[in-house]
Amino acid sequence: MQARTQESSTLQREVDPFRASLRSVRGDRRHYDRVSGDGRLVEIAGRGGVTLRGRLHDMSRGGIAIEVEGTPPADLPAGREMQVSLPGAGTIGARVSRVEWPMLALVFPLDEETGARLDAVIGTLVRGQAA
Repeated sequence: MQARTQESSTLQREVDPFRASLRSVRGDRRHYDRVSGDGRLVEIAGRGGVTLRGRLHDMSRGGIAIEVEGTPPADLPAGREMQVSLPGAGTIGARVSRVEWPMLALVFPLDEETGARLDAVIGTLVRGQAA
């Protein structure tokens, strides 16, 4: 029972900002500019021992696309909770939004702490592209 209560609370924290962002959409649903990745190594882990490695393809404050190495896991449905280890940001919770192997797209929670950590990585990508 406690696990269900905790999961319900977690989902509510994720859904509330997402619903607010949907209400503010005008035209294009993408709220954040996408920045090309630099190929840095990204590690992804999920429940049940799922571990993946891949290269950063692109990202924004709202999500990330990773070109994953190896064969696809048997079970990687949309909505699955994962942990993304991203150099410069540490480990960040995310949810699978799309799998088009070898490309894996995940969405990040829209809270301020996560946004600030992602902004730091995006800043390094933008500076690297400008150089």
